[in-house]
Amino acid sequence: MPSDIWLPTGPARWSGLEVQQPLLILFYHVEKTGGTAVMKYLHKMANSKKGVAPRLTSLMDFTHTSCFFALHDGLFPGYKGSWDPRRCTGPQKPDWRRSAVGVEFHAYTRRRYWEELVPVLPKLRAAYAAANGTLITLATFREPVSHVLSTYRMWPPSKRCKCGGNTVAKHAVSLPEWLPRAYGLQAGSLTLDSWPHNRLGFHNLKGCDAVTLGRKRLQTFDMIGVMDCMERVLTSLCKRVGTWPCAADADRLQLALKQSLRYKPHGVSLRGGMMREAAIWGRWESLNETTRKGVMDAAACDRAMYDDAIRRVGLTPPVGAGEKLDPGLCASAGDGLLAHAGSG
Repeated sequence: MPSDIWLPTGPARWSGLEVQQPLLILFYHVEKTGGTAVMKYLHKMANSKKGVAPRLTSLMDFTHTSCFFALHDGLFPGYKGSWDPRRCTGPQKPDWRRSAVGVEFHAYTRRRYWEELVPVLPKLRAAYAAANGTLITLATFREPVSHVLSTYRMWPPSKRCKCGGNTVAKHAVSLPEWLPRAYGLQAGSLTLDSWPHNRLGFHNLKGCDAVTLGRKRLQTFDMIGVMDCMERVLTSLCKRVGTWPCAADADRLQLALKQSLRYKPHGVSLRGGMMREAAIWGRWESLNETTRKGVMDAAACDRAMYDDAIRRVGLTPPVGAGEKLDPGLCASAGDGLLAHAGSG
């Protein structure tokens, strides 16, 4: 790639692998639900370093979804001619019938998923079925109390004030102040009502009103996973693909899980004063009873989403509010696969 080309997010992952049966994995990345583990795993599968056999031709993260639409510009004519070798990395647009591709829809490209992809998805399924290929849509979900706290830590809301000091500066908004905006965060990710904001943090514009549509949209994904069982999610995805040597690639899976544990909040220095202020509220054990109740109230309407996800993988949801799925049950979890999934 020429040194004078500036790509703000870097190029898509590209291995050049050619396959006999096309594969398309469409991952809808709901914020703070284990999506980093999924993407780390897919990164490993697109790795073409010496001595490592790639499983994916290309991995297009959320900043490169235009490469995916360009790959199928017959179905998405608005992207005709938009394959950019610099951004998409491939020297020329590959034949999708000979390609194994992973695509992430996250942040602003969540809108592209529902408004551009979903209306055409039946035709895309039919094309892959006709080519004896595999198409999988996937999303993961998380126990809502831990999700609310994790979301607050990742996008700490802020305000400018003296706040006890001598000068006006940027300070973290307390967790109790932010909680009214934290109702139904996972549902809002599916309905396009939950978004990050420098001052408001990650917030839902409609609160619990997003849940009914969110639950309906959850059921449209071919595969569902819960963050409590991330290793099971990745194992199930590998098996569902059907052509990957899952046992031989076990080290890749474990490395992806390990690397996904790194913590990096958005727009905040880990060593800064604002992060220290936010960290006080980010641990359940440090919260008083009033704040804990506020967190439980904010998480309550997403609980139905979490329970739906658990039922999709064939398990019984925990009874207590805020209670996570017992990890010991993960081995018996299914892959949350719909009957039509895998091809057309």
